[in-house]
Amino acid sequence: MKLLRSVISKIGFAENKQVDFNNNTHFIYGKNNSGKTLIAKSFIDTLYPHEPSHIDADEWDTMFATFTIQSNLTNIAIQRKGNKEVKIFTATDGDTSAKELSLQLPVVANSFSGDSHLERLHDLFNKASFSLLSYIPSPLDNQYYAQNFSESIKSILLLDRSLYYCSFKKIFFSTVNQSGNYYEHIANEIQDKIKHCKTKLDLIELKEQRQKKALAEIKALTDEITMHNEAIAIFKKKLKLLDEYIEILNTAKNVTQQLQAVEQQIVSFKEKLEKIKKYEKLIAAKYPQFKNFSQEKRNNIHAMQTIYRQIQSVSEEIETCIFNHETKNHKRARNLLIINVMFAFGILFLFLKPLFNTIALNRWLLLAILIGIQVASAGYYIIYIMTHSINKLTASLQHQKEEYQIKLETLLNQNNILLDSITIDEVYEFLLQYFEEYNEYNEKQVDLLTIQMEIDEQKSLADLEQEKKKIESNYAFIKSQMDSFIQDIDCGHIETVEEAIAAKADVQHYCDEKKMMIQALQNKLKETPEEIADFNNDKLEVENEIHTLEKELYAIKEKKRVMTIVKDSFNDAVERFYHDALTVLTHTVTTMYPELTGDQFPHIDEEYIKKALYTSFDSTAPASVKYLLYVTVVFGLYTMLQQQLPRIQLPLIIDDPFVLMDEDAIYNFTKVMQQWADSRQIIIFSHNSNIKKMYDVTEL
Repeated sequence: MKLLRSVISKIGFAENKQVDFNNNTHFIYGKNNSGKTLIAKSFIDTLYPHEPSHIDADEWDTMFATFTIQSNLTNIAIQRKGNKEVKIFTATDGDTSAKELSLQLPVVANSFSGDSHLERLHDLFNKASFSLLSYIPSPLDNQYYAQNFSESIKSILLLDRSLYYCSFKKIFFSTVNQSGNYYEHIANEIQDKIKHCKTKLDLIELKEQRQKKALAEIKALTDEITMHNEAIAIFKKKLKLLDEYIEILNTAKNVTQQLQAVEQQIVSFKEKLEKIKKYEKLIAAKYPQFKNFSQEKRNNIHAMQTIYRQIQSVSEEIETCIFNHETKNHKRARNLLIINVMFAFGILFLFLKPLFNTIALNRWLLLAILIGIQVASAGYYIIYIMTHSINKLTASLQHQKEEYQIKLETLLNQNNILLDSITIDEVYEFLLQYFEEYNEYNEKQVDLLTIQMEIDEQKSLADLEQEKKKIESNYAFIKSQMDSFIQDIDCGHIETVEEAIAAKADVQHYCDEKKMMIQALQNKLKETPEEIADFNNDKLEVENEIHTLEKELYAIKEKKRVMTIVKDSFNDAVERFYHDALTVLTHTVTTMYPELTGDQFPHIDEEYIKKALYTSFDSTAPASVKYLLYVTVVFGLYTMLQQQLPRIQLPLIIDDPFVLMDEDAIYNFTKVMQQWADSRQIIIFSHNSNIKKMYDVTEL
């Protein structure tokens, strides 16, 4: 491949600047900023419009470049329009029509598949390798020479005659990478599936845990409900026991009342017996005269009492009659007094004549009337007293009283009661006292008989004592039952029915609370899902799926491992070939370097060269030494490339190599270049005017 022509257009710099190049060594002179470096770098960027670019993207925005190259009698014009597109025009000798290929920037891999020449070029060399073989910058470009060229050198050294390493590496590595990417993709998919299955398994386990939790919650609720039901059963049993205990307490209360009643009867019986003894003693001591009374005497006493009452009645009538008679006498005396008062007033009236204009006749008539009234009143009073004396009024009553007194004396004599030398009033007083004692005696006898009748009507003391023992025995049995119930009820010490009812109310309250709690728990139990699923089959299915996927993943990893082994084996072979070729290159550079320097620079050993080839040309050596070493390496690489691939021809652009050289060095450098170049196209840009004196040059 040879570079035939370049056309550069840049706003503010050049307009369609065209340069035609010779086939062999071609010297081009141009001042600084005349476009020498621009042409060299734009040639690389146009042929390889990939990143990284030798020219800044901002400069390409205002720049157009067209380069015409020749490859196997085929002219190829490559036109780059800034950062927009690249057009390729291909024309074969004798063919009037040109093929056009348009590529939009930025380009992607295998974009030049439409042109076989450029496609082959790109297959053999990447941009860095092509730049290393076809472009040598100015020795003052320290940034360029500080780069690491080991990868580019390695890719060039692996271009053997059969292109085995190159082709096999590209094909094999492409296949390996594709397979590796495919296997990686498959492995990632399998791992994603495994991850998904594990997530599904975790979800199943989570559901199982939730179900276990729900079942545990249901069991806890059921156990709690059972516990509350047991408590309710206990409370109901206590309520039943309390009802029975209340009945026992009522029975005990009734038995206690019966016992108290029997004890009261016994006490009352004993009191009555004591009272009978007391009455008998009292009657014997106080009323001995009535002890041996016959019925006749008793009848006489009753008759005396009757006569005494009759005498008392008659005496009362006499007294009443006397009282009435005296009352009437008092009234008549009062009337007479009134008449006397009127008479006195009449007389006073007569003496008060001047005060009243009354005639004498009338006064004497009035006085006569008063005197007549006074005389009549006095006569009536005297006549009434004479006709109504007290003895006449009470005579019949006195006679009746005397008859009663005679009968009374007769009865007294019959009862051997002697009342001599005492007055009738004393007799009456004696009888009154005697009757009172007799009445008291009768009352005591009646009381005694009443008590005796009550005793006769009641049970005997022995029966009452026996009944008391039975009741006490029954009470003791009830008391033992109560103690047993107290232990069974376990509600503290309860002695009364009221306390038992209060305890029953408390137990009933607790029972109702438990029922409410059971209702709440049952409502909560209804809200709890009761669905019971068997997750074992799902888990087993997912685990089998995970096992199958892991087997597939293991097979993929085994394939990757085998391919990695093959790849590593090939890499080992490539590294051996590379190290052998690098040794040859080092030896070649060691041989060629003195020719280029003309033995004017110190000798460089192979270790230094290897270090530069492995890392970079940036060292403490002078810039001219580094530059000449780099040039030697480039020609050494090209020489080895020609030995392996003699049909590969690449142009070489050397940018301003004479900035650090005098005329002798320039002459020696150009002479060696011409020897090494042989049939290779070499384009040398320089701003050193001495070149004009030595060779034919093309000026920009």
